[in-house]
Amino acid sequence: MSKNPLRARLDTVVRALVETAIADELGRDDLDGVPFVVETAEVMTRRLLGMQRYLGGGLMMMSLAFDASTRATDGAAFHALPLARRRRALARVRALKLGVANSFADFYGKLGGFTFWSHLEENHALDAVLGEGA
Repeated sequence: MSKNPLRARLDTVVRALVETAIADELGRDDLDGVPFVVETAEVMTRRLLGMQRYLGGGLMMMSLAFDASTRATDGAAFHALPLARRRRALARVRALKLGVANSFADFYGKLGGFTFWSHLEENHALDAVLGEGA
């Protein structure tokens, strides 16, 4: 059974946004060996799809529009950029004085970060990210 193309694109964009949020949380430009990134993205996509249509639909459209918008500023869709460039692109959105842009960035940054750290805690995997003695 094939997935809806719009849903497949949303999955790709949400994963890129979540990876970027996690990289920001960790202060890293690579996520090699970091567990629960995929699981965090899956949770975030389910949360988007489970929201009231007027909220979730708006966030989904903003996510897809943001993905396309970096073609003009960075030469490629957001999801196709290297992680370091994605971090800079998302930082530009956070710096905007538009409440809706900040809410968009916060959704991925705060809820994505919370979900990621929850996965680590629940699975006793903090040491895998923070090192021994976490």
